[in-house]
Amino acid sequence: MAVIVIGATALMIAIATGCASPASAATIAQCSSVDDTPGLGMQCDITVVNTLDVATGATNSSVTVKECHGAANTDLTASCTQNTTLSTNLVTSVSQCNFAITSGGSLHCSVNVVNDITGVGTPVGATVNQCNSSLAGGTVVLRACSPDGLSTTSADITQCNDSDNGGGSSLTCTIGAGSTSDADLLVTINQCNNSANGGGSLIVCSASILNNVTAPASTAGTSTGTGTGTGTGTGTGTGAGTGGTGAGTGGAGAGTGTGGGGPTGAAASGSAVSGGPDSLARTGTTAPFLPAIAVVLLGAVLVARSWQARMARPGVPT
Repeated sequence: MAVIVIGATALMIAIATGCASPASAATIAQCSSVDDTPGLGMQCDITVVNTLDVATGATNSSVTVKECHGAANTDLTASCTQNTTLSTNLVTSVSQCNFAITSGGSLHCSVNVVNDITGVGTPVGATVNQCNSSLAGGTVVLRACSPDGLSTTSADITQCNDSDNGGGSSLTCTIGAGSTSDADLLVTINQCNNSANGGGSLIVCSASILNNVTAPASTAGTSTGTGTGTGTGTGTGTGAGTGGTGAGTGGAGAGTGTGGGGPTGAAASGSAVSGGPDSLARTGTTAPFLPAIAVVLLGAVLVARSWQARMARPGVPT
C-alpha cells in the first residue's frame, strides 16, 4: 500500500507492492527504502504537471506515479501499476528511489516535472548535485553522468550520490535538456541516492524540470466620458477718419433811415447792426448798397496810390 499526500489531501492508492512511503504536504514520494534483498529489480517513474496563475493564485496539479518490481535486469513491464491523482495543490518536492536495492540489483527511476505558469517570471537554469561519491567500491563497468560530479548545496535536482559502490557496477544519470527553475514555483527532485550499493549493481536515473511561462493576457478596457464646455469671445476694432472742415463769415453793414410819422407822430430813426443773413434781412433797403459802396471806396484808394506813385517818379510832368 502506497500513501501519497498532496497538500492536505491524503489519497490512499492500492498498489500491490512492498513500497510504503508516507509523504509530506506538497510532496510526492515513492520507492524508497524498499527491495533490499539481493537480486531484485525496480522501476519507478513520476510525472508531475503543475499549473499556476501568479496573478489570481489559481493552482492545480496532476501527478502520475508508476511502479514496477521484479527480478534484477529483467523486463518488469508485466508487474507495473500506474495511478494519476488530480489536486488543487501544487507539487513542490519529489523524492524516490533513495536507500533502495541496497544489497545490489537493478534500479531504473525517472522524474519529469512540467510547470505551466501564467506570469512574468524568467526561468533560469536548474542547479544540479549528482554523481558524487558514487562508483567508489571497485571496478567501474560504466559511468555516464551528465553532468558529472557537480556538487551544489540545496540544488534543484539531487541524484545518484553515494550510490553503486559495490564494485563491478554501472551508473547512468542524466538531467533533461532545458531543465530550469522559476522563482514563482520552485520544485526540487531528490532520487537515486544511497542506493544499489551491492556488487554488480546497475543504476539508471533521469530527472527534468521544465518551466513554461506564459505572459498574462492583456485585458482591454473601454471607458466613456462626457464633458461640457462654454466659451465667450470679444473683439474690438478701431478705425480713423477725418471729416471736412469749413468756416464762413457773415456780412456786416450799417444803415440809417428816416421816416415820417403820422400827423401827430415824431420822426423816427433806425439803425442796422452787423449780423448774419437774418440781420441783413432786417436792415431794410440799405443793405443791398453796401457792397457797391465798398467797391467805390476801394477803387478810390487804388487810384490815389497809383497817382502818388506816378508823381514820385522823376521826369513825369505834373
